[in-house]
Amino acid sequence: MACTHTKKFLSFINQVRLDVGENVPYINTGIMMMNLPLMRNEVNLDDIRQYANENKHRFILPDQDILTALYGHRVKVVDALKYNLSDRGIDFYNADPSHEKIDLDWVRNNTVIVHYYGRNKPWKGFYIGILDVLYEEQLARNRKRRYRNNNIKKQVEVINQQLKELVGIYRGAVSHLNISDNEFWIWYSLIMMDGEYSQQDICNMWSFSKQTVNTIIAHLVKKELITLEIVPGTRNRKIIRLTEEGRKYGERIVLPVAEAEQSAFEKLPDEDKNAFTCVLGKYIEILKGEFHETADR
Repeated sequence: MACTHTKKFLSFINQVRLDVGENVPYINTGIMMMNLPLMRNEVNLDDIRQYANENKHRFILPDQDILTALYGHRVKVVDALKYNLSDRGIDFYNADPSHEKIDLDWVRNNTVIVHYYGRNKPWKGFYIGILDVLYEEQLARNRKRRYRNNNIKKQVEVINQQLKELVGIYRGAVSHLNISDNEFWIWYSLIMMDGEYSQQDICNMWSFSKQTVNTIIAHLVKKELITLEIVPGTRNRKIIRLTEEGRKYGERIVLPVAEAEQSAFEKLPDEDKNAFTCVLGKYIEILKGEFHETADR
């Protein structure tokens, strides 16, 4: 069972083009119900290959052309307005002045399957039509359904609480140093992490804004704890260098925290260490992807 979207004139054109009988409808392959056991017994792949090779010059939409030509006489046509409705189909139907207009209420009461075909997709920015509401409603239902999974919901809540607690632990560890959390992580980068870093590197590493990093770096330069060195051959890339006083100051801030971190991590079983870093990294990457998809919608 399938639908056709072509009227008499286009049906005639397709019948001539594909050399099929006048009672064979042109089939839309987007929505179909197939009797798979019967098809496996009676549909021959060699017949399809032979027809495709001999008639490829005729094809416009190959899947629909082949299905119509070889098996269109065995397709039961059902109402496209109910089982394969699109905004394009609504526009064509409503263009006939003799028809009662289809609106969203009609769709809700009569249509079983909505088909977003062609370029007009509701998840793209240039969508035009009335059926995007149904997509958004289904999207919301899917989100609610996933969130109703109490086990996952509780696990996510625990993760979020633990992450917030971890942030609180670090905040408490540096609270007596009279510096901000952001400044601490800049010092952490310069003291504990190998390599040379620019302000942009710091932004990327800790997801800081440029303004935040620039303000802190300018303050540290003014206090003569760091200097900025222009990298030869670049337009404006500057590497952050510690002064002697800056290194002593940074080590005084960072080393006690780093020692506590390493001591705590060493107390974990080896399998937990590997699992922790691996799973947390995977979760962060997947979560980023989910947020990007949400933003795109």
